[in-house]
Amino acid sequence: MQEMSASSTAAYGKGSLKGFFTRSLAHSAMLLFGLVTLITVSCSGYDYFLIEQEKSVSLAKRDHDEKSARRLMELVGLQKQILLDVIELRHYLADFSATRGLDGKDSDLENAAKIARRFPQDISEAKQAARLSGNPDLLGALSDVERRFPEYYERGLEMTKVYAEQGTAAGNKAMESFDHVSEDIQKHLTLSSAALEEVKQHSEADAASARVVIDQLRDRATTVALAGVIITALTCIIGILVIGRWVIQPLGWLTFAFKKLSDGDHSLVVSEEARSDEIGDLARVYANFRQVTIERQQAGRETRLLSELNAWLQCCKSLEELYDMVGNFVTLLLPDCGGSLYIYANSRDILDNVKAWNGARLSAPMQPDECWGLRRGRTFTHECGDAGIHCSHVDPSAPGDYCCIPILAHGDTIGMLHIEFKSDQGAQEAPLRKALIAEQRRIGLTCAEHISMAIANVKLRDQLRDQSIRDPLTGLFNRRYLMDTCRREFSRARRMRLNVSILSIDVDYFKRYNDNHGHDAGDTVLRAVGDCLENSFRNEDVACRFGGEEFVVVLLGATPAIALRKANELRDRIESLMVNYLDKPLPRITASIGVASFPEAGDTPEAVLRAADEALYRAKESGRNRVELSRSVNIHSDASKTETDFLKDLLSVPIERVEHEEIERSDAA
Repeated sequence: MQEMSASSTAAYGKGSLKGFFTRSLAHSAMLLFGLVTLITVSCSGYDYFLIEQEKSVSLAKRDHDEKSARRLMELVGLQKQILLDVIELRHYLADFSATRGLDGKDSDLENAAKIARRFPQDISEAKQAARLSGNPDLLGALSDVERRFPEYYERGLEMTKVYAEQGTAAGNKAMESFDHVSEDIQKHLTLSSAALEEVKQHSEADAASARVVIDQLRDRATTVALAGVIITALTCIIGILVIGRWVIQPLGWLTFAFKKLSDGDHSLVVSEEARSDEIGDLARVYANFRQVTIERQQAGRETRLLSELNAWLQCCKSLEELYDMVGNFVTLLLPDCGGSLYIYANSRDILDNVKAWNGARLSAPMQPDECWGLRRGRTFTHECGDAGIHCSHVDPSAPGDYCCIPILAHGDTIGMLHIEFKSDQGAQEAPLRKALIAEQRRIGLTCAEHISMAIANVKLRDQLRDQSIRDPLTGLFNRRYLMDTCRREFSRARRMRLNVSILSIDVDYFKRYNDNHGHDAGDTVLRAVGDCLENSFRNEDVACRFGGEEFVVVLLGATPAIALRKANELRDRIESLMVNYLDKPLPRITASIGVASFPEAGDTPEAVLRAADEALYRAKESGRNRVELSRSVNIHSDASKTETDFLKDLLSVPIERVEHEEIERSDAA
């Protein structure tokens, strides 16, 4: 037992360690899967952020490019307009100076005045655009042009006046001063053009820088997306491996096990009960459901077998047949247990071992005190761990556990059911062995209940049958059984051409026993005559009490001569009876006997009985204590036949006819 405990402990420790590693591996796989999933989600989020940032930068660049382009176009246009104003102003002033106003028109001066009025607005717009561009050089150059433009206009007007008033020589001198201012403003316009070109270059540089940033963002987003795809693929592979190994495969196995269980196959055992997750819960549910299904199936099988046992026991005609049926069904209900059935004998002092099954042996009769179950009046169970309590009817050297179940019926103990548990159960663990013994004892108790009622019913049926065909005073058959037997035997004798003789017997002066000694004395005389009849004939002959002091004996196959001789022998035996009542001898008993035979006296039992009664009356009229033969019987026709001759005639009947008659006789019974 210590070795078994150590091995069980080692197996349990090994299973626990394996379960610990399994759970650790499962948790590690789940943690790794969670981390990979988090990384994948992070990459996807970062890639989305980069894509959105790239879109934002692209939109900002496009908006900036559009604004810069519009601003540059506006600056270029204003720059051209300012340059055009300066050029046109010089052109109009030069044209006026060349003509000196000879034509008397001042349209050139008017146009020059329009340009002078328009210039402040143009230069103001140009400065505003330069201010938005953020280039101080361009703004300074335009400011210088704005500052020098009034002087440029005034010098031009002075030049025109000098040409008109003082002539060409003076006008040429004034033109030199005007040219000096014109060169200065042209220089500032050149500076503004250079600054504008610088603005163009700066805008192009900003656009190129924005394109570089966009390209970097796009490359980074592509790299992150590719990394996310790789990580996602790895995650899927790991997920497929982990989920397939730890989720899909156990779920598939559990599904297959549940399907088999629904089909009635209980042989599959799952190995995922040690898991602490939902798969383990499902495995434990399957194990519980399997155990409940097995128990229900066993209970259904037990119920069906017990129902069949009860039905078969009710159909048994004899106790021997019932005992055989009990052995067969208890073997099916308890295939791992031997057993014996003990029934009280009629004397109630011993119990006979009437049946043994499944390896048990029939033993000698036992005393009721040899069984603790019978002595205590309840089930006694002997287990190997019990201290020295042992039934005397069981061999103490034989190992193994057993139980003795008293069989009770109608408040009376009629026997005992002995169940022997297998000896190898000691190798099992103690709780499992005790549970198994308790379950087998429960089935034994249920069997004992069915057996008790069946035995009681069979005994009651036999008792009722005996009461219906037996005379309660003498124990002989009664008149009903006599008539049923005569009808059957007369039919058989008619087919087989045999004789059936009937003796009608009446005790002489029977009323005197009742009147002089009492009715108990008369009953004693009747019992003595009944015992004499039962001991004077063969087993196949039928002795009956016909009623009162009258008896009838049916001699099967006996000729009239044999019947007559048997009647005289019976008369002599009755006459030799010595009957005492209350320690006093009763008067001598005599009987008158009438003899009739089939087929000479009649073809029916009633006719032959009538003929025997008529012979009985003649015997009484002739002085009693004598035998008379029916007048319809010719005794001389077979007087020469001895009893040996009669047996030869009986043996000459074909065997097939005898078997046929025996079968019909059993069917009629």
